[in-house]
Amino acid sequence: SSTVGNNSSVMLTTTNLSNVNKSTSSVINTINSTLLTTRITTSNTVLSMNSTINIMTSISTTMNRINSTIISSTLSSSSKDRLSCKIEISVLLVNFILFSFRH
Repeated sequence: SSTVGNNSSVMLTTTNLSNVNKSTSSVINTINSTLLTTRITTSNTVLSMNSTINIMTSISTTMNRINSTIISSTLSSSSKDRLSCKIEISVLLVNFILFSFRH
């Protein structure tokens, strides 16, 4: 939940996720291991966000549709669009964690 000012860029990179254990003790580590690269550039109320979420996992079920998901969007004006994009990324990660808990 960090705010981005005009003409600034933020890049967040964490380590790659090679496999996911099915025990609940390691599920919390999956968020920290997820490869999440986000670059936010704002200039005069124009937000341009390129988000790449790559989830490499050994679970071979419906998780395959989440693997290597690329979200690339260009949003114009206001912080409402910025909030909706953050929610979209958060929901994707939350669904991934809940799926890991169920298995």
